[in-house]
Amino acid sequence: MNAAESKPEDLPGRYGRTIADLKRLLQAIETLSVVAGGWAVWHHGMAGRVTEDIHIVVAQDSIEDLKRHATTFGF
Repeated sequence: MNAAESKPEDLPGRYGRTIADLKRLLQAIETLSVVAGGWAVWHHGMAGRVTEDIHIVVAQDSIEDLKRHATTFGF
C-alpha cells in the first residue's frame, strides 16, 4: 500500500498512535482543523517526507479547548 492509499494513522508504532490520538483530540473539541507540514505531504503521496512534528491549525476560539484536552489524549 502506498502513502496515497493509506492514512497517516495506518503507520506503525508511535507515528500511527500519535495521529490516531490527535484525531481523537480534534474530534473531542469539535473544531475544524487542518493538519499541515510533513504529515500533509505524506498523506498526498510523498512517503519519504514524514517528519517527527505535526503542524495543526485550529480556529483561535478553539485553542483553549485544545490545550485543556491535550493531556487527556497523551500530549
